Amino acid sequence: MDNEEGGEPKTTLGSDVPAKLPSEDAYGFWNFARRIARAVRTTPSPQGLVISIQGEWGSGKTSILNFIKHDLKFTEGGANPIVIDFNPWWFDDRNHLAKQFLSQFQTKLPHENKALRAIGDAMAQYSDAIAKTVAVSTGHAWIDKPLGWLLRLLKTKPQDLPKLKEEISKKLDAYGQRFVFIVDDVDRLTPSEMREVFKVIKALADFPNVVYLLSFDRAVVANALSKALDIDGDAYLEKIVQAPFSLPTVDRLLLRKKLIADLQIIFAALPRVKFDAKYWWNVYHDGLDAFVQRPRDVVRIINALAVTFPAIAGEANPVDHIAIEFLRIFEPTVYAVIRDSRAQFVGAPAGRHTPEANATTAFHDEWVARVDVEHRETCKRLVSRLFPKVGACWGGMGYGGEWNQTWRSQLRICSDEIFDVFFQFGVSVDVLSQAELDSLLELTADFDVLKATLAKSSQVVRADGHSKARDFVDRLSERNLQLSQKAALRLLEAVLDLGDKLLNTRENQGGFMPMPNDWRLIFLIDRLLEAVPANEHQEVITRLLRTGKAIGLAVSTVSYAAHLAENSEATTPLGQLSADALASLKTMMADRLQACAADDLLRLDNFLAVVSNWEDWATNAPVREKFASSLTPEILPSLLERFLTAGTRQSVDDRVAETFYCWRRPKFDPLVRLVPTEI
Repeated sequence: MDNEEGGEPKTTLGSDVPAKLPSEDAYGFWNFARRIARAVRTTPSPQGLVISIQGEWGSGKTSILNFIKHDLKFTEGGANPIVIDFNPWWFDDRNHLAKQFLSQFQTKLPHENKALRAIGDAMAQYSDAIAKTVAVSTGHAWIDKPLGWLLRLLKTKPQDLPKLKEEISKKLDAYGQRFVFIVDDVDRLTPSEMREVFKVIKALADFPNVVYLLSFDRAVVANALSKALDIDGDAYLEKIVQAPFSLPTVDRLLLRKKLIADLQIIFAALPRVKFDAKYWWNVYHDGLDAFVQRPRDVVRIINALAVTFPAIAGEANPVDHIAIEFLRIFEPTVYAVIRDSRAQFVGAPAGRHTPEANATTAFHDEWVARVDVEHRETCKRLVSRLFPKVGACWGGMGYGGEWNQTWRSQLRICSDEIFDVFFQFGVSVDVLSQAELDSLLELTADFDVLKATLAKSSQVVRADGHSKARDFVDRLSERNLQLSQKAALRLLEAVLDLGDKLLNTRENQGGFMPMPNDWRLIFLIDRLLEAVPANEHQEVITRLLRTGKAIGLAVSTVSYAAHLAENSEATTPLGQLSADALASLKTMMADRLQACAADDLLRLDNFLAVVSNWEDWATNAPVREKFASSLTPEILPSLLERFLTAGTRQSVDDRVAETFYCWRRPKFDPLVRLVPTEI
């Protein structure tokens, strides 16, 4: 898919992001929740009915509780049940859960109603007294510490509890309205805290018209109770929970549908994201599908992608990014192996049965053996799909080195040039991003804006001294870049207009045998001409060399084409120009040089090469006369400075290199001929 709109993804981040309304139901939970809500409403005269919703962590229990609460709010006919949320996590001192439990009950009673106000007053007394009694039943040492003074102050004796409870029960029964206690996340408590929750419910469960709705992972809670009470945890739960319900299994198709819908939200806000549907489904079925087992799995991966993907949108293959994020979330060990061992994953595979290939196979066999058996084959298939080098070592399809360009153009993680982007969650400010390149190509529809953008890029200097313009030139010269004929022609025209000022002398410095600016630009011209039909090459280059303002680059281009003509094996567009075309171009360029102002030519970085070619291409070229008045002692220092070459030297014992300069002497012959004798 190609997205044109920009902006930020509209996904909502959260630790779980449970659904709250039936309209948000993505997994078919609503009907199940309605049936539970109906049971809560219609069970005749419930006397402390305890219902449980049981399921693994992340399976959607909280969403179902939200749906139940929503349904209970809109009961048709009769008063709606009063819903009381009680979460043990809210309270620091879990030993006082009984008191807190009853306090929550009291605060939910509307005090403008006399009957409920009376229940509330009785509940206040009971909540203070029950705390001590529950503490006795659990054997805690705080029995006489924090609450002793309060009980003495209220003059409430333990033997008064049955009377208080009976009074509350009569009032609740007479009032007739139903109360629903909802207790979520029981399975997140420690074993001792779980024990306290169930002891409180056991002690308070028999109030009339009260329903307790609990949510937990049965296996986790049963195991914790077994350890905390030294009993059979399952049997204990059976005594407390009268109506257990297991969470319905989520259809895998619904999980997949939800994942795709959330991915669409992320991608819809990001420009120029090219999504290969065929490659996506191959990767999904090879490995990603196995990791999506519960609603929370979808939440976790979408939360991760909502943060990491926008930073590299357009710089990395979106399918590969999704896949590597799946590994980071669900198989972090495999993710770390990939991140820390790039040489074993990127690029084309070595020949089969070579020492290098055998070593690669042994490396990958070793890390796969450390993956849990449940996901071992899944990881093996997924990594083989992402990295052809790995797939080949396990008997998959072999790929030659020519595929590196294809993978680079597809922004694949298996490309050595792209690999790091997936683990940096962004592109350095000193690296030309794919988004910037794409934006430049879009500007080919407006020639003036295109030229202005390229000119401005020449003023943006990277940390290494190179300009952003050079980055554009290098990226546009790549063989794998697909350009339309219209875009190529616009870029050719812009380069031959700006070429003499697009790259500065700093571009030629640094590194071993740096590439001259005019060579870099000529290679780009040759590359752009490839997008033009072969039978139009001659007409196009002639027209643009005649009209382009970059006279120095034009001279270098003709000189390069003439050099290629001497090599019968040259196959590039400039190398295919006919002898007649070259002769015509040389004559045209000599005429253009004759018409140029001397001062303009003297400012060219390749001035001496231009003059040398002019003398070769023109009959009796008036070169000396052209510059007689302009080539003064004042201009010579700046002119000579252009022909200094910087180099470095370093001995075996040196820790740093020494910079030295030398003259490019062959270039001085035409200068000697130009300089007036009196200078």
